[in-house]
Amino acid sequence: MTALLLVALGGSLGAILRYGIGRWFVNQGWRPHWGTLLINATGALLLGVITGWGWDKSMAASYPFAGIGFLGGFTTFSTYCVQLADMISKRQYADCIIYLAMTVGCGFLLAAMGYIMTQ
Repeated sequence: MTALLLVALGGSLGAILRYGIGRWFVNQGWRPHWGTLLINATGALLLGVITGWGWDKSMAASYPFAGIGFLGGFTTFSTYCVQLADMISKRQYADCIIYLAMTVGCGFLLAAMGYIMTQ
């Protein structure tokens, strides 16, 4: 039960932070997908770091809170996919390809960098 509460608390905080960052990007006049890219790239880096530290293996109380809850609530694959679909529907093919490549490329590189840095 304790792990479930930690996941719920972490997820709530991650989602609130994601919402705030997303709103900030829109309020600054940026297109929403740039906020999503920053959020997902940051989440990939942080998950790489905590996985490299071995939190996922030990399942210490900090991993359900930080790795599953907070970063699970903070990052957003579904919003990323909807934004890609929106770009396609608006025939913004170049933007779609750039966003797709940057998200996957940055996400992988930052996750790997975070993991390697903590080995």
